[in-house]
Amino acid sequence: MAVNEQEQVEKIAKLARIKIQADDIPEYEKNMQGIIKFVEYINSATTKGVDIMAHPFENMTQRLREDEVTEQNKVEELQSIAPKNEDNFYLVNNFMKDSEE
Repeated sequence: MAVNEQEQVEKIAKLARIKIQADDIPEYEKNMQGIIKFVEYINSATTKGVDIMAHPFENMTQRLREDEVTEQNKVEELQSIAPKNEDNFYLVNNFMKDSEE
């Protein structure tokens, strides 16, 4: 896979919901090509004989600290400066739209 057209860069920017300037498209294209090249390099690594791990510390014991409260509850203070809140939740305007737009 290669990113080699302005149209592809613009489509990716739209999907990522970022605005890019037309002058910057060649630089984005170059960066995306580098990322894709790196992913292809990683995919080419031979993993035959390598055991699948669910977690890197699978066979190790982690040192854990005691779980203790270190700060006071500031919910009321923080909610008092929020534009909208209800039942200890912050209310925000809907920013998600159909992906076709």
